[in-house]
Amino acid sequence: MAFYSINKRLRGERTVYSTSVKQKNKGKIVFSKSKTFTSRSPALKWERGLISQLEADETNFTAGYREVTFGYLIVD
Repeated sequence: MAFYSINKRLRGERTVYSTSVKQKNKGKIVFSKSKTFTSRSPALKWERGLISQLEADETNFTAGYREVTFGYLIVD
């Protein structure tokens, strides 16, 4: 399950949006990524794209690694 948060912050005289996307598996965080934007709409677009990618790739994606067989390692 992936979820996100967006925090509005002041950096000097500018407003920035800090976005964080996390994914949990059995109660433990297995993926975490954050990025800062100058406006809210690109932050929403980034987090929605990342969440959809995580959910589509959920079966092959665990903590940033994909499963590789021993035979695949020997051949390469």
